[in-house]
Amino acid sequence: MADPLSIATTIAGIIRESIKVGKQLYDLLGRYKRSNLTLLCLCTEVFIIEKALVKLQAYGTENPRAFGFNDKDASKDIDCALFATSITLSELSRQLEKLGGRIEAESRPRATTLEKLKLLWREEDMKQILDHLRGQHSALQFLLTAITMESIDEIKQMLANNRPVIEHMEEEASIHSQRLGCLKALSRPQYSATIVGSDSVKSIPEDSIADPLEISCATDEKPAYPLIPELIGSGLSYQQVIDIYERSGLDPLTVKAKLEAWKTYGSNTDFRIALTALIRNNCNVAVTDDGLMFLYVLDRQLYPRTLLMLKKYAYNFTITQQRLEILMRLSEMTIALHSPTIDPLTSSSPNSSSMSRSIATDNLRRFLGSLEANMYNFAETYQQINGLINLRRLSDLIKNHNQWLFDDPQSHNYAALDTMWLVQFWEHNAYDAVITEDTLCQVMNWFITHQGVPCHIHVVLLLLRRCFFRKEVLLRSLDRLRGANDAPTYLTLTLEILAHSTDQLPVDHLVSEVNRLFKKFWTEPRFYYPPLMANKYNYNIPEMVRVEKAVESAFPSAFVETGLCWDWLMFNGFDLKETQKDATMIPDTFSSLSAEQKKECIRQMHARRSVSIKYSPDSHLFHQDRLN
Repeated sequence: MADPLSIATTIAGIIRESIKVGKQLYDLLGRYKRSNLTLLCLCTEVFIIEKALVKLQAYGTENPRAFGFNDKDASKDIDCALFATSITLSELSRQLEKLGGRIEAESRPRATTLEKLKLLWREEDMKQILDHLRGQHSALQFLLTAITMESIDEIKQMLANNRPVIEHMEEEASIHSQRLGCLKALSRPQYSATIVGSDSVKSIPEDSIADPLEISCATDEKPAYPLIPELIGSGLSYQQVIDIYERSGLDPLTVKAKLEAWKTYGSNTDFRIALTALIRNNCNVAVTDDGLMFLYVLDRQLYPRTLLMLKKYAYNFTITQQRLEILMRLSEMTIALHSPTIDPLTSSSPNSSSMSRSIATDNLRRFLGSLEANMYNFAETYQQINGLINLRRLSDLIKNHNQWLFDDPQSHNYAALDTMWLVQFWEHNAYDAVITEDTLCQVMNWFITHQGVPCHIHVVLLLLRRCFFRKEVLLRSLDRLRGANDAPTYLTLTLEILAHSTDQLPVDHLVSEVNRLFKKFWTEPRFYYPPLMANKYNYNIPEMVRVEKAVESAFPSAFVETGLCWDWLMFNGFDLKETQKDATMIPDTFSSLSAEQKKECIRQMHARRSVSIKYSPDSHLFHQDRLN
């Protein structure tokens, strides 16, 4: 029996051969996009045989006495099984080289037509080799079972019972040896010489058996690192996988945990980019993990796009992170456009509410779109965004009329929303700040011409969104509204409802309905009923029309003609159900009652339905001219 170091090196050559063949298969399989079932099965069998050989080597190292039987037939069987495995792997390697298996997957990511034809031509040979590999696996598994038996007699008996299988493996080995040609004249190595030898076993003390890990390192045997098949399947070469584990400076389990975490960040394509970033950063797992974590935490939905940004910047995490931070500051600075003099490159990010942060993220997504449209030219993108932030011509136009471009976010909720709609409009204009500002100036000039003062920017932006950012549609709608009533207040109130409407009806239809509602109420002091009603019903114009018809059908015609039904609706907080209940309780003699009697009647009606309402003496429902 040889020493433990020889035991460890006995099967190392076959293991290295299996690793070589496995790498060839994975590279070839990657070019065929895993579409060939035979190649996939070959990959699996080679991987299983490699594991069986590693187990056999480890068992022979840790338990040298397990091979301590002196039997020529047993030695022959072991030699035959290992020799057949070696020959089959060599034949498979030769076939793969003919198919172009030596070429790296990265240099030619897809199989050519000629390679596909070669594979079809050699399909039967490949299937035959696959059958041989399965037989080798069975023989090795049988060998592992045999050497783990307790007594030598049991081992001999099992070998005798299964000798036909071993002899079949030997015949297959002879066939492949003849096909290889170069091995035809060579004598078969005696694999069992360093494994089986009773005299050597007796001479080895128990405490002299070396540690398996030390033996593996001493023989240049690559450790069985985790996730090797998965990483090779993701496009890495075998050597790249080994470099990741050996050059990371971390233990294999830590590296495995980080790799598995990266895989959960996104799609398989994202994982491939992450692995490429790791290789391009000298297999520094810690640096790559920090960089990927930054991209993932920044925004999960943007992770695939920020990965592409990383790829375009040569997988440089520092440059990518710096430019993303600038875009983040710019997206947050757009929320404070009332202070356009702040330099986003030097200033800290302003405080913002949760809504503002959400809008800032939405703006960041569009800024990334601008960067992508500019082929990742950051200087050009920054110039475009800076032009959007300033809008100097529009600011000067509005300030000349003593107005603010954007409401102060300390007292209004419009500022943050305004910037979101502005960035959307900028995106619609292909990220051109000049066209965006020109359109806004034209709309503002329309308001200045017809109202004397500019309109609020949030109303203009909402109207543009309602018109799908089409300026001509908006201006046509504005002319229709102005034609209904020239009063500035009328136009302001109608625009407020139209801009905030939540339904998806055509703009022309909405303009007609808003005009009709305002004409009905355009008398003092009911002209503000439509805005109050719109606020109650979330600016849903069709719902407002439905309420209008329901109220008119519930009250007597006299109440509709005098408008008292609308006062009643407003008095009930525009609650349709309560107003309809009141309409059913109105006595027939109500119109003949005095003002005080009408007030008392209303109080009694509300008292009967257990409604507690504070009656203001200024309530429009109790105005003397309304109740007389």
